Amino acid sequence: MKNIEKIVKKFENCPLRSIFSEKSLINLKEDIKKADLNIHPREFMSFCLTVSFFIGFILFLILTIFGFLINGIMIGLLVFGLSFFGLKMIPSIEKKKRAEGFEADLPLVLRSIAIQLEINMAFEKTLEYVAGSGYSISYEFERVLKEIKAGASIPKAFTHMTERIESIVIKRVINQIIITYERGGKGDGLKRIAKELVDIQFSKLKEFESKLSFIGLMFIAVACLIPAFFEIFVIIGGMMLPITLEPIHLWIMFLIVFPFLDILIIIFIKLKTPNATNIRNSDIKKEIYQIEKLLTEMNSPFKFKKLMIISSITAVILGIIFVLFSLNFSKFFIIFAFISFLIPVLIYLYLSYKIEKRTIKMEHSLPDLLFQAASFQKGAGTEEPIRQMSKYDYGPLSKEYSIVYRQIKAGLSIETALTNMYERNTSPLIERANKMLIYGFQTGADMYQALRETAEDMFSLFSLIRERRAVLSLQKYTILIGGAILVPVILGIVLQVVGGLDLSVIMDYLGQKVDTEAMFETSSIVIPIYLIIYSLLSSYMIADQEGEPKKAIVYFMFMAIISFVLFNISASTPLIS
Repeated sequence: MKNIEKIVKKFENCPLRSIFSEKSLINLKEDIKKADLNIHPREFMSFCLTVSFFIGFILFLILTIFGFLINGIMIGLLVFGLSFFGLKMIPSIEKKKRAEGFEADLPLVLRSIAIQLEINMAFEKTLEYVAGSGYSISYEFERVLKEIKAGASIPKAFTHMTERIESIVIKRVINQIIITYERGGKGDGLKRIAKELVDIQFSKLKEFESKLSFIGLMFIAVACLIPAFFEIFVIIGGMMLPITLEPIHLWIMFLIVFPFLDILIIIFIKLKTPNATNIRNSDIKKEIYQIEKLLTEMNSPFKFKKLMIISSITAVILGIIFVLFSLNFSKFFIIFAFISFLIPVLIYLYLSYKIEKRTIKMEHSLPDLLFQAASFQKGAGTEEPIRQMSKYDYGPLSKEYSIVYRQIKAGLSIETALTNMYERNTSPLIERANKMLIYGFQTGADMYQALRETAEDMFSLFSLIRERRAVLSLQKYTILIGGAILVPVILGIVLQVVGGLDLSVIMDYLGQKVDTEAMFETSSIVIPIYLIIYSLLSSYMIADQEGEPKKAIVYFMFMAIISFVLFNISASTPLIS
């Protein structure tokens, strides 16, 4: 959204600003505020109008150049209207998405506040803990703290927070936090609401699961069946109906209309998919540090930067060689060219996968280790649990705590050693657990119950994540298998069957002149391009739902290669002799 803010602010002096009245912008102003966008409604409307006009006008020019003046006017106006409506909805969609992201984190946030209060931590300290723990709502808690430090009362600062977020659930939660603060409670009410919110999240997943089969089939139908029917209609329907169809119509439909429909379905699915709590921080500096460390452990002769440079040069050379092979020998060499150009990306993804696998292993070991630490912490200081955590065989997590223990023995403070640990890792869960230990050390509180409850919260979180992945797996495999196999095979068979028909007798009888050869040749070009676009869109959607955007490249490679091979086999294997 920050990129949109930068673009919109360039329309500050746009003359179109004056055509919008303040009265017409009241609802938009509220949406922009609750979407946390730092832009003026007039500037945003000027942006929407200008961009929509530009898109519609470019499409009109393209169609006019090819001789479709009337169609160009109609389609240009339609695209202008749809684009304007879609862009205008951005603040409203972002407002809803932002609130749902906050709601997904609330159970853990509430449990965390309750645990902190039970160990007699000051209320302001609990707010600082939440603000620095990497939740999606942490930013709002930072703003609350700034207001409090500026002189506002805690209830007033939280009331301002509810005014910035479009969520009844958050209003209810904030009211309970204020009541807990004013009455000096220990957080039982917060735990009760947290449990209710977890139950709601599970029920939303079940509800979404019931709709998932239909949504997946709808996506396959729009991506596969409609293009297949259109392909038949263009070649055969052009002879039966008094309409003129040309190759340009194939280019427009397969490269503009069908991808646009696919994008609409993806947006619909994204809006309907329940939000998940974020358990992974995206920090490129930490990731590169960990990759460098991994390369050292693997005895690699190259540093990460040098490895990327060498692999990029190799990729370009191999890619060019295979492209030349595809032009002179077989078009299937283009697959090897495609893989070659992605060599640096694949190397990076492999190293990143190794790092992520290590992080996941650490996170899944963390609850058990916290249970162990809790048993040793009772009646002891913080140093003893850390020593015990370093001794247990929990793989990389125990190794990390052994580094912490050695640093403490070398003279580093417990706070610094634990902070160093979570700063060199990309896991918010490890960060939250270590901050809990730090606060326990600072307050001298008995952390037995706090550590146990934190571990139980992590088990609940993992259970919710497993349930979400199980629900989404049906849609994932429907789209992966359908997109990589069903879509290219059906389009290839339709192209082969229609292209193999002798339609000259029917054309002479009906007196129609349709250049079927040109249509067939154009189809054999535009359909593979469409399959690549479809693979890209599907890969993005699956990876986005899993919360692992890097996997989009892997899914895209799988779908693009398989669909290219199967389409060419289907289109070249005669079914009618």
